[in-house]
Amino acid sequence: MKITSLEIKQHEFEKAFRGYDIEEVDIFLTNIANEWERISNENKMLRMQLEIAEKEATKLREVEMTLIKTLRSAEDTSTKITDHAKFEASKTVEDAKAAAQNTINDAKSSAENTINDAEQQAQIILENAKKEAFDILKNAETTVSEAEAQKIKELETLESNLSGLKSEKVEILSKLKAIHIQTENALKNIEGTSVVEKIETKTPPVELVKEIEEVKEVEIEVEEQEEEIVSVASSANSMTLADEEITASDDLEIIEGIGPKIAELLSSNGVRTYRELATSPVYKIKDILNTAGPHYAMHDPTTWVQQALLAEEGKFDELEQLKAHLIAGRKPEVELEAEVIAKVEPKSEEVTEEMLDRVNKVKAALRKAMQDKETTPTKNDTAPKTETLNDLIGKQRDAENGGSFFDNIK
Repeated sequence: MKITSLEIKQHEFEKAFRGYDIEEVDIFLTNIANEWERISNENKMLRMQLEIAEKEATKLREVEMTLIKTLRSAEDTSTKITDHAKFEASKTVEDAKAAAQNTINDAKSSAENTINDAEQQAQIILENAKKEAFDILKNAETTVSEAEAQKIKELETLESNLSGLKSEKVEILSKLKAIHIQTENALKNIEGTSVVEKIETKTPPVELVKEIEEVKEVEIEVEEQEEEIVSVASSANSMTLADEEITASDDLEIIEGIGPKIAELLSSNGVRTYRELATSPVYKIKDILNTAGPHYAMHDPTTWVQQALLAEEGKFDELEQLKAHLIAGRKPEVELEAEVIAKVEPKSEEVTEEMLDRVNKVKAALRKAMQDKETTPTKNDTAPKTETLNDLIGKQRDAENGGSFFDNIK
């Protein structure tokens, strides 16, 4: 039985005694009618959606059939293409193998011919090079041997001359020692006379000056001979090391007391490496600084040689320790005072040098006394008190901070 919501709303019931409440029944029927109407509408909607879905499903089935047919056709086509490609690939591979084999055979033949030709040419070039190298080496050995023999001969001659000069120096030093002893004895025996009279009485000034000048000339000649020997030895070394590369200049600025300007000055005078600085005499470095002007002459190069020697030997840790004790390249005042005390109180093995130092001071005292004698009045006149020999020697020692001319003789 089909019923609508409108029929539910319009249906009427007969009244009976002790029946249901009319309003409640009407409300309940109204609710049922509304719910019935909603369900009917929803049912219609679902039917419409079902019809649409069935139509879409039919279309999809048709598309599916079409895709299946297309896929089958594509599989057949791909199978045919694959078979054809395999056949063509097999044929191409066989053709490529054949062509590659032919190319390899041709390349091997050409390479063997090229290698044979190259080996023959290399053998000829190698033989020619060996012959030329042997000739050059033979000529070089002959030249070097002759040069070394000449340098060795010159070195032996210079060493012989140096030995003679050293012997002459020893003799002169012995004479000076004797003169010094004679002078001291004379000064001790004579009393009541001036310093000038004491010296003139027992020691002829002219002879002493001549002896000391001879010592200076011998010393200068010995130094020249030593420098010449060093130059000859350097020349011999340069002949044997001709094939070595010239090393670059070292950084002299790591030496305490050497700045950029002093490093440039030393480099311009041929001192570019640690070795060259370590082998340079201190007086030569002082001459370079004095020649450059008073601004450079105020520097003290006494410790530069020691620092350069440590740098040349690669002892940079010891160099840093030494630099920590230096002040602007100079030794501290405490060390200088210790050196002065050591000079004032020499050891037993330094007695001879101390004597020579005192002789040198006597020479200076002689010159000063002779000059004073020409300007001072006679002995009978009232004259100022004459200084003693010890006072003159003390003043001369204060004036000469570097010590005697013979202090550096070894």
